[in-house]
Amino acid sequence: LGEQVAALAPQRPGEPEVLALTLGGTAEQSVFLTEVEKVSAILDAQYGAGARTLRLANSHDHPTRYPMANRSNLSRALNEIGARQGPEDVAFLFLASHGREDLFSLDFPEAGTSDLTAADFRQMLDDSGIGPAVIVVSACFSGSFIDDLAAPDRLVITAARGDRSSFGCRDGAEWTEFGQSFFDRALRAEADPRKAFPLAAEDVATKEAAA
Repeated sequence: LGEQVAALAPQRPGEPEVLALTLGGTAEQSVFLTEVEKVSAILDAQYGAGARTLRLANSHDHPTRYPMANRSNLSRALNEIGARQGPEDVAFLFLASHGREDLFSLDFPEAGTSDLTAADFRQMLDDSGIGPAVIVVSACFSGSFIDDLAAPDRLVITAARGDRSSFGCRDGAEWTEFGQSFFDRALRAEADPRKAFPLAAEDVATKEAAA
């Protein structure tokens, strides 16, 4: 993680920039690592965030490709973004994994990781000093995070309601269902996430009806 932080492009005062974090939390299914890479590429294409993106991923197949997605690294990554974010900048935070109500999985058993609660994540964000932010949580029951993360300068987007599952978390897949709908389809066509989300929700509904 120290090497990633050292390689971040310097902030340019007065020029609006996007600083990004992409995180895949579950080691046993490759789709989360794949989404870290694909979402990073889309954020670069849409916002020029590539040189200001930190990536964390748990992976059995590629355990050292990126720093581990554990609580310590997540906290440090948020702090590093907060320290670099100017008043004109936006942080874009994407976290994908399995989940339960108020719980996001950081699952790499061999490495002794522990899961992230909604309250923990809120505290990390508050401590980091991160300002205006788009926060996308892609996990089952991820809507349960909204009440903890909500703030006037945050746009919080989740893959599911607080009482519903999300789909597509299978090994070998390129995208989860929500990841494909929001990032690969909607955000590619519409760079404003406020306008992209309704497009993604419609696409998800169409796929659910077909299934």
